Amino acid sequence: EHQGDVKYVLLVNCGGCVDIVELLQPAEDVTFFICDAHRPLDVCNIYSDRQVCILGDAALEENIPAFETIFHDSDEEDDDQDQSGEEDDEEVHNDSGAGDSDGDEHSAQRAPGRPKLTRLERHEQRILRQRARRQWESERDRIMFEYTQFSYYGRSTALLI
Repeated sequence: EHQGDVKYVLLVNCGGCVDIVELLQPAEDVTFFICDAHRPLDVCNIYSDRQVCILGDAALEENIPAFETIFHDSDEEDDDQDQSGEEDDEEVHNDSGAGDSDGDEHSAQRAPGRPKLTRLERHEQRILRQRARRQWESERDRIMFEYTQFSYYGRSTALLI
């Protein structure tokens, strides 16, 4: 009923170990302040820069994984997949019986500075990207397992407040 009126939420001794934004799915303008002694803190809460504020110094905690090791920029991979999809579509268009001059004009408009890759080269690049992605995911899983393996208590919330 009053959900629209709430802009700030203070969580004492709860909320630090779960991704609070994922769990509650609040409006964009709601800010959570978390004061929790339970450890380990959820990395999404630690690295959230808009909606979650950890009270206390999360940097003093041990073994918090670096941002780059657990979060991957998926936009780059999406762009690569989109480009390879466009190239596959273009190749199908060129193989459909259209004149050679039409295909050459379309290729010249598509990528003026980028050489056209063969189907085998595109496939090899896709395999290499997938392999690198799997290795990164495996390393991330290992790091997150080590970080979340044990639960414990940090400095008392009563001392922070």
